[in-house]
Amino acid sequence: MIRLRVKECANRIGISNASQLSRYTGINLQTCYKLWDGTLDKIGVSSTLNTLCDRLRTTPADLLEFHVDDEIVRREPDLAEVLSSRRGRKRAQS
Repeated sequence: MIRLRVKECANRIGISNASQLSRYTGINLQTCYKLWDGTLDKIGVSSTLNTLCDRLRTTPADLLEFHVDDEIVRREPDLAEVLSSRRGRKRAQS
């Protein structure tokens, strides 16, 4: 799961709400509200992410935090099993 850390990064330079973030970055106010509360589900790399990094003087690594979702990991098939079963199918097809 990816968590947005825009609020934390903005707070470091004195921005205290989504409205200020919008005025400072030029990013649409509704987008800034979603960035601020972490509910934005898509972020444009060449526009929004680049602008945030430039204006907040930070990097994508600071703005985005990744956590492994244990529930998804438990449901995933074992990689070794997947690879070996694909090799087996390729041999059978040959």
